[in-house]
Amino acid sequence: MSQYIQDMIDTKRGKYLLVNALARRVRALQSGSKVLVNRHSANAIDIALEEFKQGKVCIIDKGISIADELAGLPDKTSPK
Repeated sequence: MSQYIQDMIDTKRGKYLLVNALARRVRALQSGSKVLVNRHSANAIDIALEEFKQGKVCIIDKGISIADELAGLPDKTSPK
């Protein structure tokens, strides 16, 4: 397991952020977002986990996963 993921798991807030970010990335993959790692599985959950392990997707300070940008999801922190 990557140090990034372990650090996230070690904090209560981090666990929830990680789960939320993984769920968002899985939805993005299911909606046709580009896969960022070599596929060893067709399962979107396995792919999203591997992307986090390899550091291809991470959580930024705003609490928004970089996967949001790749999936074209709106930034909920920007004014409308």
